Amino acid sequence: MTTKKSGTPGKAKVKRGGPVHQQPGQRPAKPIDYSPLQPMRPSKALAALVGPERVLFSEASGKVWAYVRRRGLLDRRDNSMINANAALKAILGKARASRVELTQAVKGELTP
Repeated sequence: MTTKKSGTPGKAKVKRGGPVHQQPGQRPAKPIDYSPLQPMRPSKALAALVGPERVLFSEASGKVWAYVRRRGLLDRRDNSMINANAALKAILGKARASRVELTQAVKGELTP
C-alpha cells in the first residue's frame, strides 16, 4: 500500500486549533463563572426545593440532601441510589439516580 505524502518529507502536518471565528466587532463570549463562593439563581424546579433566592452551590446541595433525607428517598437496598418523587423528577429527569447524578443535576439547575 502506498501513501501519498505532501509537504516536506519526514514531517507530519499538524493542524493547529485557532481562535473561533467571530463576526467583526464582536467580543468573545465570557465563560460562565461557577465559583463556589458566588450566589447563583436556581431554576423553577430547584426553587421549589431550596427557595427562589440566590444561593451558593453548597447551600443548594445541602438543602436538596436534607429534602431527600426528610422524605426518606434513599433506596433501602442500595444506599447510593435515590428514588425520586415528583419534585426531584423535575430536576433529575428520571425516577432513580445515584448520589453523584443528584449533585450534577443540582449544579446544572443553577445559573450565575
